[in-house]
Amino acid sequence: MIKAMDKKSLVELLNKRKKYLDAIEESYSPDDSRETLEEKALKVHTYRMIAELFGKADGYCLGVGGGMHIADFELGHLGANAIVGGYLPIATGAVISCWYQKQNSLVLCLAGDGAYSNGVVLESIKKTGRAVVTSQEVTQSGYAAEIISQIQEEAFDWLDSPILRLSAPNGIPPSAQNLEKLFLPDSEKLVKKIRDNF
Repeated sequence: MIKAMDKKSLVELLNKRKKYLDAIEESYSPDDSRETLEEKALKVHTYRMIAELFGKADGYCLGVGGGMHIADFELGHLGANAIVGGYLPIATGAVISCWYQKQNSLVLCLAGDGAYSNGVVLESIKKTGRAVVTSQEVTQSGYAAEIISQIQEEAFDWLDSPILRLSAPNGIPPSAQNLEKLFLPDSEKLVKKIRDNF
């Protein structure tokens, strides 16, 4: 979210987060470059995440949520819950809410393999008619193919479009860090693929 914000949005966010900037002994000026503002916002985000993990009041959930329940409603991050796959209905509700409010928003819900063996995934697909599966493995014969197969077998009648897959390209992963970034899927590539296809 922070990396996608424009300069004005970053200034507004940092204005709201001034007490956390003070806690980490940072300051900013609205005249700072966008990159500098982004860096400060990410430092605040990191501080609040760590504070939450250590049960401190400056954490995202005031130190009572724990690592699994970190949420920031101002940024539209709804967090998670302790039920495997339990956040999928929350994301589905967010999609329906955006649809009713005619918002051009993207709802992203990350789920692991445990959630896919849970009927709640199928119920979410019934509501949205869509599914996107991503994995850092190469496309051919990767784990994403198995998840897609399970969804296709169980939810074919409810799909309004093909299941999208974003994986690493077939080939040998590079060892250089700068090339690895180009090779592996990331949030920007995922958001672009979703916006381009839905």
